[in-house]
Amino acid sequence: MTFASHAEATRALRVRQLNDALRVFGRGGRRTISPSLEEFGEAFIAKATRALRSFDDWRNDPYRTHDYGEFVVDRVTLYFAIAYYDRHRRCGANDPSCAQSTRRVLTMGLVRG
Repeated sequence: MTFASHAEATRALRVRQLNDALRVFGRGGRRTISPSLEEFGEAFIAKATRALRSFDDWRNDPYRTHDYGEFVVDRVTLYFAIAYYDRHRRCGANDPSCAQSTRRVLTMGLVRG
């Protein structure tokens, strides 16, 4: 993807940094798992969380924001997605590059299909 302006590229970089902080270190938002993933048990969830933290396959990241990915753990395909909300988590964030006004929620779950 080519950015239309330096400002867009700068915003994407900041969003990527904030998303990576949540995905890798659990900072700057909430990490949740889907109910279907809970059924796999604590040991699998721990392994999936390690895989999430080390995920680095960004070939399908057209906006370069690191907000979605799919990966495999023990032959089970998982996904993570980061959603952006306003401060009160009532609606979408106006500017995901602003850490003060955006609340991030990362969800990890099973890919169905």
